[in-house]
Amino acid sequence: MLVMTASLWSLRGNVMTKSFRANQGAVVFTRAAISGKTRDALLVVDQIGGKQHGYFFWHSYWRIIFLLEAGKRAANERRWEESIRYIQAAHDEDYQRDNDHSNRGYLKGALIRKANVLRHNLGDLLLGGRRWHEAIIIYKDIISVSPKDSVARAYLGWAMYKGGKPLNDSIKQIRYSILLSPEYELGYRLLAHVYLNEGKYTEAEIMVQKAIALAPNLAHLQALWAEILLAKGDEMRAVDVLTKALVRFPENAYFYYLLALAYEKQGDVAHAVIAIEKALMLDGASNVWYWVRAGKIYELDKQVRKASFAYQKALSIEDSSNGSAWNAAREGLSRLELMRLEPIPQK
Repeated sequence: MLVMTASLWSLRGNVMTKSFRANQGAVVFTRAAISGKTRDALLVVDQIGGKQHGYFFWHSYWRIIFLLEAGKRAANERRWEESIRYIQAAHDEDYQRDNDHSNRGYLKGALIRKANVLRHNLGDLLLGGRRWHEAIIIYKDIISVSPKDSVARAYLGWAMYKGGKPLNDSIKQIRYSILLSPEYELGYRLLAHVYLNEGKYTEAEIMVQKAIALAPNLAHLQALWAEILLAKGDEMRAVDVLTKALVRFPENAYFYYLLALAYEKQGDVAHAVIAIEKALMLDGASNVWYWVRAGKIYELDKQVRKASFAYQKALSIEDSSNGSAWNAAREGLSRLELMRLEPIPQK
């Protein structure tokens, strides 16, 4: 069910003061919105407004707000395509409204700011849906209006990198975002990811340490540092970073997952088992990679039945993004089959 936000309630009140017709429509709209009947709610908006009734501004604004709410709701439920359609519709509606009210000076600045908020929302959704080329278009659109928007610059660089654009061009955009907002960790973090993916581990570690210095309370930066150290082959330091991080974030399942990986790489299977079981206890219900890692660790520890159960569990978790994890689980089961070992008493 779609929850009515303060902006929706406020907007409902504004429209209700316009006329009895709008009052009636607002009641119907509110009921449709609360019940999650998106099409019904938008139909009410269209019936109330329109230039011919003199309510174009409020009609358009009301429609934008509802489209945004519907898009956020769909995004929260990971319905990416639907969410992107709603946000894109709000984005298009805002362009139309901006054009129709371009001569209203007291609204122009607010419209530009609101338009950029809409475009950032759309960019976030496109990045989440791995739609890199569309994200590039949106972030370039933001920058055309606000050239010093450091967040847009950073995410433009990231979308360019993930979309296969030239590496130097991608890095240039992210570095420019740092130049615009050197006090913000985002640019350093994204550069660390780029350098990590490119195998430039020293540069990646420098960037993540700068990000941590700016935002020491962000757990995902500690995790990124550990990932860089693991990729670098420095398992000892990775264990040290993760152990210290777990003192501050004791319920972070991903830290335990990385710790299990670090111990596994060190050949310390006993501690790897303890770490991965803690990760599963905290977040094992739907995380397919945790179960794949557990299967590999149990396999190393000759716990055949537990390894088989872990791989089967990974295959049972349904998610369209799980393809590579499912392949790893199937390969693990194939290895167990080839081992042809007698069941070993479980520890």
